[in-house]
Amino acid sequence: MIEARQLKYFLAVASARNFSRAADDLHISQPPLSRQIRLLEKQIGTPLFERTSQGVELTAAGSFLAERAPAILNELEEVERDVRAIGQGSMGVLRLGFVGTATHQLMPQLLKQITIQLPEVEVRVSGEKLTPDLERLLFTRQLDAAVLRPPVSSPDIELESFGVDDFMLAVHPGHPLYDQEGTIPFTDLAEHPIIAFKEGSAAEQIIRHAAHQAGFELRVAHHAPETSTVLALVSAGLGIALVPHGSIPQPMGELRMREVSGGPTIGLALAWLKGNRSPILRQLKPLLDTAALHARNIQQEEHHQSGLD
Repeated sequence: MIEARQLKYFLAVASARNFSRAADDLHISQPPLSRQIRLLEKQIGTPLFERTSQGVELTAAGSFLAERAPAILNELEEVERDVRAIGQGSMGVLRLGFVGTATHQLMPQLLKQITIQLPEVEVRVSGEKLTPDLERLLFTRQLDAAVLRPPVSSPDIELESFGVDDFMLAVHPGHPLYDQEGTIPFTDLAEHPIIAFKEGSAAEQIIRHAAHQAGFELRVAHHAPETSTVLALVSAGLGIALVPHGSIPQPMGELRMREVSGGPTIGLALAWLKGNRSPILRQLKPLLDTAALHARNIQQEEHHQSGLD
């Protein structure tokens, strides 16, 4: 097997046409250089140089190798660099899933951070998913990591929490709560039809449990799989809805987002399968903290500009 060092030595001799000058260029003594060239010729099975009184000349085989060797060395250097980068988590493929309620603010901020900080990482996004779907994709190793809403059902999923959202109440014009002063008590929702997220989703479970703890059952008029559909049903006057603050799109049209007192909150977490030692995953965690901070700042600005109650 030809070594990279042998190719470098060979190219030095081919350029200098003299072993002594090549050794000086390489900053080594001549005997080790001569030994490596003889070993290279033995490994290949043919002479690469013709010795003359003036120095050396390339044989036909040597000329061919002199043409190919620079590209081979460049390729080896690129492979070495890429392998090192992959090991450090700055290169490779990241299959990343997002729960539907994290796609409005957080997903674009995180993808922006990855593009800036890890430009050689290819991100394959799977968005608008429910937490149970993301769990399944992690288990089947179709995803490397996911941004989801706890809780999760399996102890084999590791979580790192990085944020908590309040629920805001989406109300359409003409609804009794649209112009009600102050924050809306959570228990007031008992009197009104609710547009809920899909059954089994983290948001639906948390809201239903909070209502039960508060002594009432939700009057669910419709279920919807993602925030945009939930808000469309509210706009149609079919009910009101509790929506995580971080998932609220802008502009809101005629809908009004009302603050709720005494209501539940919902977390956000980075999830991965236990045993996943991906170097990219280690790099992802601090970027997610930065993205979450930017997303919260944008939420506050939109809250101020749109006059959310």
